[in-house]
Amino acid sequence: MEKISYDEFLDRWNNLDLPDAALRPYVLVSPGESAFSVELRPNPETVTGIPKLESAMTFLNDRSRRQRQRDFERALARGDPRPVLVSEGDSWFQFPLLLDDVIDHLGTDYLIWSLGAAGDTVENMIDSDAAEYMQGLDAQAGRVQAFLLSAAGNDVIGARDGVPVLLSLLHNGSRADLPEKLVNQAELGRVTEKLKASYRKVVATIRADPRFTELPILIHGYDYAFPFPFGNDTRRPIWVFNNQDKWLGSAFQAKGITGQDLRRDIIRVLIDALHEALAEVADEDPNVHLVDLRGTLTKRSDWADEIHGTGEGFARVAAKFAAVLRAVLPVAPPLGTPALPEPASPATRGEETLLAPEPSLARHRYRLPEVPAKAMGIPDPERFGLGFTDPARLEAIVEEDDSVPFCFLSRGSEIGRAVARISTRGTTWDGKSGRWRGTGFLVGPNILLTNAHVLNSPEVAGAAKVEFGYEECVGGEVLPTVNYRLDPNRLFVSSGPEDLDYTFVWIEGDAAERFGHIQLWRGSFIAVDRHPAHVIHHPDGKPKRASLRRNDIVTSLGAREVLVHYTSDTMHGSSGAPVLRDDWRLFALHHAFEEADAELRAKLSRNGFDVNYVNEGIKISAIAIDLDMRARSGPNQQSAAEVLRHMGGSDSRTGFFGTLGREATGESAFERVVDTYRGGEQDVDVAFWNVAWFSRDVRQKAQGVARVIADLNLDIWVLEDASSEAAQALVAELKRGFQMQFELAVSETDTPDSQHNTAVIWNRMTVQGRRLDWPAEAERILRAGSGPDARSETCVFTRHPGLFGFSSTLSGTGERFDFLLVPLHLRALTEGAKRRRMATDALAQALMLALAQHGAHDILIGGDTNAGIGAGQMQALRDAGISVHGAADARDGAFTYLRWPQQSHVDSIFASPGMTQAVGSEDFILITADRTFPQFLTQVSDHRPVMVRLSLGECPGGPAPHLAPPVATPEISPGASDESLLQAFAERFRTDPGGTLRALADIWGQQES
Repeated sequence: MEKISYDEFLDRWNNLDLPDAALRPYVLVSPGESAFSVELRPNPETVTGIPKLESAMTFLNDRSRRQRQRDFERALARGDPRPVLVSEGDSWFQFPLLLDDVIDHLGTDYLIWSLGAAGDTVENMIDSDAAEYMQGLDAQAGRVQAFLLSAAGNDVIGARDGVPVLLSLLHNGSRADLPEKLVNQAELGRVTEKLKASYRKVVATIRADPRFTELPILIHGYDYAFPFPFGNDTRRPIWVFNNQDKWLGSAFQAKGITGQDLRRDIIRVLIDALHEALAEVADEDPNVHLVDLRGTLTKRSDWADEIHGTGEGFARVAAKFAAVLRAVLPVAPPLGTPALPEPASPATRGEETLLAPEPSLARHRYRLPEVPAKAMGIPDPERFGLGFTDPARLEAIVEEDDSVPFCFLSRGSEIGRAVARISTRGTTWDGKSGRWRGTGFLVGPNILLTNAHVLNSPEVAGAAKVEFGYEECVGGEVLPTVNYRLDPNRLFVSSGPEDLDYTFVWIEGDAAERFGHIQLWRGSFIAVDRHPAHVIHHPDGKPKRASLRRNDIVTSLGAREVLVHYTSDTMHGSSGAPVLRDDWRLFALHHAFEEADAELRAKLSRNGFDVNYVNEGIKISAIAIDLDMRARSGPNQQSAAEVLRHMGGSDSRTGFFGTLGREATGESAFERVVDTYRGGEQDVDVAFWNVAWFSRDVRQKAQGVARVIADLNLDIWVLEDASSEAAQALVAELKRGFQMQFELAVSETDTPDSQHNTAVIWNRMTVQGRRLDWPAEAERILRAGSGPDARSETCVFTRHPGLFGFSSTLSGTGERFDFLLVPLHLRALTEGAKRRRMATDALAQALMLALAQHGAHDILIGGDTNAGIGAGQMQALRDAGISVHGAADARDGAFTYLRWPQQSHVDSIFASPGMTQAVGSEDFILITADRTFPQFLTQVSDHRPVMVRLSLGECPGGPAPHLAPPVATPEISPGASDESLLQAFAERFRTDPGGTLRALADIWGQQES
């Protein structure tokens, strides 16, 4: 490398037309005083005559900014039509020379007046009296369409005066090694409050200028960084020298926190707190938009160091900004990626002589409005899906280890046996005649699945030949095949090529016995972005092949509830193939590909994929929803129901009960599926689960319990025998692993956190809940002879029943559905039937009092009890006009629903499998015998939750009932006289003669025994 003089270096440095690459040999980079700053200086090995005063020339950092502003002015002068933005930020927005930062990537589609400087702090950017961002906005007034601000990272994961901020935010280990307890919450609160004040100041300053009262402002948090070292950590960028742990790792080491997973969990707590603080600011102004970057840089290799992304990592960050900008700007950018992608075209059209023209894939489906998060109770579907990922697999991704267990090979071979070549003839879906081939696979005994454009009618299916074992050996020899015919008269259910593009058809003979089948799964989140998508297929009708390389799932190009996209190799003839993840679990039916034009390649490149095409599959979860609807009405009900018998698991987007009770009105199956996902506001799902085992081993079980709750995705969970401490850990794990926001309350508030209690948690995105106090007289009735300290022979409730109120807003009408929830724990009682009767008598009185105080609500009672409450045991409530319905599972619990027929929004109740109707109308409680519990539930607990769906409709609108509270039973003080005891007995007998006699009979029975 030639040496140059210092004067020549300055000339080159000030030549803004010289590319950065030409300057890199002459520059050294060192960390600045803040984490998000760097300093550039001449390299003494390539630059001669460097003045001593120039050993660290801060002014060199200004080159990138000057260069960007020069390019901006030139673009304006030539009439560049790209939307104009103004940006202010730290090194994520301006990393000089060595990385393509966020603004570099956004600059493809936008003209950006950049004010960023590496290392800018909140004080410099926001709190100074002469805020430079206002000067920038003023200079671009009339042109600027949005303001981008990046300012908060240094205050949470950065450094001040060279000292890591993290030191002040951490306690010393160990504190039971719980991430939340190792964070200094008081200091974190002080930092986030200061940040919120600073951000509010910049919003107020901009809004004070009448030209910018509605200007979109984009702010952002950060992602979950990997403190150094993490595994076999190779991150050693030249700007950190030997201080790879300068900002994060060294602080953890100083505090004695050594576990790499624990360190990342703490980073999650801090980044989540920062995000929530900025979300508060964004919620206060409809034109302030928070770009959620969590879950964007998921691999360690996405990070250049502890706090900066790589060039590819920053490209993914820029894509998140671009998505928000497309949604908020009045005009989309004319260059780069279109806001809505063009649809794909079906990939298989048969032999070379018959390439059927691609169908219209209903382009409007890509433009369907996104399903609101509230309908699903899932705030961030992409990050939610990562919660189900095998932790071992996650670790492998972090370590960039593409290896798989050796059994991957044998399991793949076993799964592949169920894949077959289909050859048929007749009339194609678009009306032509000829012969063609495709791929199909067995999904159950005598059931084959392929695309509708492969088998588009019963006639075409009847003419088809299905060949198993059409494979090529290592030496090129093609193995003999085993052929089967199809019988569409026995079973045929299909959604057209322009819709969900699937066909299930009956296959004759013993194919499944000889070749096995691939299990169908309902889960929406079986596969997640950037994970492998393996395809086993017959490309061009040739011997079976497997696409295992360069086959990542990419961010959905539209309608992610129904479609999934991936870069796996396919050809004509591949349509109808299974798309599987690394453990060979099926998640999609392959049906289409699209050659990528320049715009689509640019988008894929910004997401880290250098490919010339992208493939599209129909999610099995979407097909399951369509089958659910077909099984309830219309033609092919029996065929659809038969296929559903072989469908496993549950869909987290719809919850355990799926489409049951939900109405979908779309014109196409595609639209109806999306409509069903929007129907989460048509029902409330509740579970009762005994988790006594969880409280004994919280740290080991929390992740598994959270996975069950996230997968089943019910609105409310009653956790029997759960300590408050265990419930708190569970709520934290749901937030950490799945980003789900649950609230928590317990039945007995005076019980120590470590002791067993009854906890209720609820998804605050879907329902509003609160713990209620029983009326004083009801509390006295329920407390009489109850509690863990009461003698067993007089104990009514071993655990005090809580009272909770819940509300849900019905979609469409905006009406509120309110109901009361009473968790029960009666299973542990001796002489069960007798005690249960006494408990029910007490509960009936308490409920009458509660209804009189809180209003005429429906009531759901349930929990760990051997039997539901009979109608006769609730006679007083029935006399008031309440209908009693219930079902029980002798092994896992029971529930009772008390309903005001003239006032209730509840049309029907769906109950989990294994339950038996105990009381009430048979058409009101419907047992879902076709549903299956997730397999991993048995790995977590021997107990299954008792689950119910309250399916909501319009309120009948009858008159509200008038409730007269029951006469209070006089309280008997210790040492009362015989006369007062007799008066109390007489008063009780007058108000409840039947209950009094039963209680008296119980007492006599106890004395005789």
